[in-house]
Amino acid sequence: MKDGKAQRRKEAELLLGWVKFSPEMDPPKLKPGVLPLKGKLGSSRVIKISPDQVDFPDWKNHAKYAALAFGTEHSKEIIKKAAAAHHRQFFIDLGKCLAGKMSDELWTKRDVDVVELVLSSPRMKAPDAVRELERRGHQGMTEANFRKRKSELLKAKRRFDFFKWLLGL
Repeated sequence: MKDGKAQRRKEAELLLGWVKFSPEMDPPKLKPGVLPLKGKLGSSRVIKISPDQVDFPDWKNHAKYAALAFGTEHSKEIIKKAAAAHHRQFFIDLGKCLAGKMSDELWTKRDVDVVELVLSSPRMKAPDAVRELERRGHQGMTEANFRKRKSELLKAKRRFDFFKWLLGL
């Protein structure tokens, strides 16, 4: 019984990690109205773009993870990638996490419990799910909020399962 619950919790945390990090993997884009300047370097053309002209994806969760794992190889790699991309907001968020002005928590117990409920009982009705969450000590989740979250999680689960299938996991 305990192994089944631990396995469901682990699967919930894996899906949450996927949901939290996969939207942030989009490449940077030029801000609207910015046209890169063309220059010449030898015989090839070079496009000059200032980091201020780039719209970076939100890496807030990456900054939280880097703060949580600060000093490890994982955090060093994330910090190196953000530095190479001149991702200014990442360093602002990282500084806030390290200074204690922003939580470095990637997800809450409530997040895990919601995902666990959806994964273990995908056909569970919203009123029953809200009651179960209240029984677990989580207040304030409405039926509409649960339905929306459930829909998002089930879509993310399909993408996550496909990703795992591609990797052969």
